[in-house]
Amino acid sequence: MGQSELRPVTGGCHNSMFNGLPLTAADSIDTLLIMGLNDEYYRALDHFKANLKWDKQMDVSVFETTIRFVGGFLTAYQMTGENFFLESVTDLVNRLLPAFNTGSGLPRSTVNLVTGACSEPAWMISSAVLAEVGTLQLEFATLSHHTRNPVYLQKVSDIYNVLRNHLPADYLFPPFLNYADGSTKPSTITIGGLGDSYYEYLLKFWLLNEKKDKDIGDWYYKSAQSIIDNLALYGIPSQPYIEVENPDRKDYMYFLSERDGAGRIINRQDHLACFAGGMLGLGSLYIEDENTKQNHLRVAEGLARFCWEMYNKTATGLSPEAVPVNFNGEEIQIVTTNNVEWIMRPEAVETWFILWRITKKQKYRDWGWYIFEAMNKHSRTDLGYSGLRNVNNVPPEKDNVQQSFFMAETMKYLFLLFTPDDVLPLDKFVFNTEAHPLLKFQADAFFEV
Repeated sequence: MGQSELRPVTGGCHNSMFNGLPLTAADSIDTLLIMGLNDEYYRALDHFKANLKWDKQMDVSVFETTIRFVGGFLTAYQMTGENFFLESVTDLVNRLLPAFNTGSGLPRSTVNLVTGACSEPAWMISSAVLAEVGTLQLEFATLSHHTRNPVYLQKVSDIYNVLRNHLPADYLFPPFLNYADGSTKPSTITIGGLGDSYYEYLLKFWLLNEKKDKDIGDWYYKSAQSIIDNLALYGIPSQPYIEVENPDRKDYMYFLSERDGAGRIINRQDHLACFAGGMLGLGSLYIEDENTKQNHLRVAEGLARFCWEMYNKTATGLSPEAVPVNFNGEEIQIVTTNNVEWIMRPEAVETWFILWRITKKQKYRDWGWYIFEAMNKHSRTDLGYSGLRNVNNVPPEKDNVQQSFFMAETMKYLFLLFTPDDVLPLDKFVFNTEAHPLLKFQADAFFEV
C-alpha cells in the first residue's frame, strides 16, 4: 500500500512518479468511500497515519501532487471530517509553495519536498505549462476555505491575474508561458495535453464559489465559445449510431482540432481532449440564452460521439492515446493505427457520466458498459487491471502498470454512471481534474462512514 502503483501482471510495484509515496491509495481514497468499501478505507487511513510523511528528499510535480494527493485528501476530509487529511494536506501544500517564487508568480513545475529547490523537465524548455499552472485553483481555494488561511487562494488567484494580462484575442492560449512575466510562447494550440484542464478549471473555479466571480465565468464562456468557433469541426461518422430514444435522429459528431503556430489546422485529437464534452455540457446548464445553451450542448454531445468512435473502431474496444482524423469537410474518419497504447484514461467516461446526468440518454450508459466489458476482457489480471501496448492486437500485450487514475477516475466515473443522481449531485459538487469531488463552498459537509 505504501508504494505508488501496482504491477498487475507480475505483482510488485511501479514507482516512476512518486517513489515511496502511496499514490494509488491516496488517489483512490474517495473512490473507496463512494463505493462503500469502508474496511478498505480504514485500512488505508491506518496506513497513512502510521507511515505517511512528506519530509522526503524527492522532487515532485506541483501539478500532479496537487490534483492527486491534495485533491484526494481534501475530498476525504470533506466526506469524513477526519482531521488527519486536512493536517497532512496542509503540510504537503506548504512544501509546494517555494515553487511560486518566480518573477510572475507562475509556479515552477517540480519542487523538492525538503529543500524547496525547483526545476522543470528539459522538454518544458524553461517554460511554465498552461495546464499545470491553470489546474491548481480548486484545490488551493478549498484548502484556504477549510484552514481559513488566505495564502493558498492568493497564490492561485495571482496566476489568473497574470494570465488575464496576456489573454489572446481569441481566448485560446498556446501551452508554453514565460516564467518571468507570463507572456506566451508561440506553439500549437490544443485542448488536449498541455492545455486541457486550464479550460476545465475556469468553469469549475467559477462553480466552486457558487458563480460569485462574474469575471471568471465570462472568461470561461468566451473561451468555450472560441473553442467551438475555432477548433471544433463538425461532420458525419462513416458508420452511423442509432439512438434508442430517437432512431430517426441524424447522427453527427465533432472533434477538437489543433492549431499550429502558423495558424494551420491539424486534424487530430488526444483522448485527453475527450473531457471537453463534459465541460461544455456542464457549462451549458448555466447559459441563459437558449440558442447558445443548445449549441454548447450539441457540440458536447458531438464530442462524446467522437470519443465513443475512438473505442468502437479498435479491435479491443479500448481507445488509443490519440487519433489522426481524415476529414473532407463532411465525413469524419478516425485513424486508430497511431499512438496505439491504452493507458486506462478516464476522459470519455467522464463526459458520458456528465451527459447522462444532463440528458438521460441511454447511449451514454451503453457506451460505458461496453468499455467496462472490454476492460474485463482485455485488461483484467488476477491482481488488477493493466494498460495495453496496442489496442488493435488481440490478445493485446499488457504494459504491466495500473495507473493510479484508473481507480481514482475511470472506475469512479463508470460507477457513478450507474448510480442515482443524488449520489454526488452536480449542483453540490465540483469534480477536480482527477475526479475528486469537492463541495461547493455553500454546501453541507461530511458523509457518514
